[in-house]
Amino acid sequence: MATDVRLDDIDGTYVVLDARVVKALGSDLMLDSAERRKSSKPFRRALVHNQSDGLTVNFNGDYVGGITLVGVTEVVPQRPPGTLPAFIPNLVVRGGISYEVQGLKLGGGTTTITVTLNDELNKLQSQITELTDRLAALEARL
Repeated sequence: MATDVRLDDIDGTYVVLDARVVKALGSDLMLDSAERRKSSKPFRRALVHNQSDGLTVNFNGDYVGGITLVGVTEVVPQRPPGTLPAFIPNLVVRGGISYEVQGLKLGGGTTTITVTLNDELNKLQSQITELTDRLAALEARL
């Protein structure tokens, strides 16, 4: 396959890199649109080859609106070097976790329900405590 760089392509506002692989020799890829900025931070580091030889998205929180991942099918935590293949590492999430599900309305239609994982775990812990107490009471009668 031949490679090509086309300037002002499509409608005059595109740069097209036509290649099987595009390699950038640098540490930071910055994407910046002045009309979309919400802060005066000087940098917009989208992707950074970090000091740990890892890839950081939104380095230093440069994009104050955060990142949105659409269509994610899998998140795989990194296995520490020297561990056995069967070792399954923890995925670290800083902050709470919530998810949305579709629910039915009584009058028809659907609504979005937000579920907070911490609340659900607290409910389960309460149920376990209640069942443990009931079991202890039953065993005391024997």
